Amino acid sequence: MSVRATGTAAQATGSRADKPAGDGTAATYQARQMLARAHWAASAFAGYDRDTVLRIAEAVARAAHAESARYADWAVKETGFGVVEHKIIKNQACSLGLLERYRNEDFVSPRITPPRRSSRYPGPPGSSWH
Repeated sequence: MSVRATGTAAQATGSRADKPAGDGTAATYQARQMLARAHWAASAFAGYDRDTVLRIAEAVARAAHAESARYADWAVKETGFGVVEHKIIKNQACSLGLLERYRNEDFVSPRITPPRRSSRYPGPPGSSWH
């Protein structure tokens, strides 16, 4: 299944992210734009099936793993904390490692319990099912 979102984040959310914030600060404006885009993306992503979500997760995990050394070096230089080699291991574990850990989980499909006819709807890992 291929789902393609169109329009701008502000159009999708009905927000006023396309106009500077009332207080005029660039940071507030940028934050509002980022939140509007995230909301728009989450809405589009919510309609994807499990195979599509898994393909996206694999692409992200592979890209993060491939750049794990660069991000580790960047983090240590930016913060002044940590050991690059340790951060490389952490970045690799938190990219392909997490993908492999959760690959067989289904965080997309609703679960229905027949005897009680109750249903639970998935959310992202770490969230509770509703």
